[in-house]
Amino acid sequence: MDSTNHMAMIEIKDTRYIAMKIIRAMLKVDPNKILFDIVLFDGASSVQKAIQTIVAQFPIVVVTHGTEHVGSLFLVQVFREPQSQLMSKFVSIVSKF
Repeated sequence: MDSTNHMAMIEIKDTRYIAMKIIRAMLKVDPNKILFDIVLFDGASSVQKAIQTIVAQFPIVVVTHGTEHVGSLFLVQVFREPQSQLMSKFVSIVSKF
């Protein structure tokens, strides 16, 4: 979500702005509010407050936050494995052609 114009106007990403941006995007995909069942967010306080508005609009949605940190920790471990390092070298070599 790009909030450059909004930030230039009021210099903050407020809860209402975040919620409305996300809800509009969700409604484009799911106007009947039956397709989304989980939404993942970071742990920012403005986003956590926006969650309440989103859940009010999409009652079947379950929201989790902080998942990007857990995913990042997992991927750090995965990419330390020798197989991942070998795959990385392979991709690097092949992409040069």
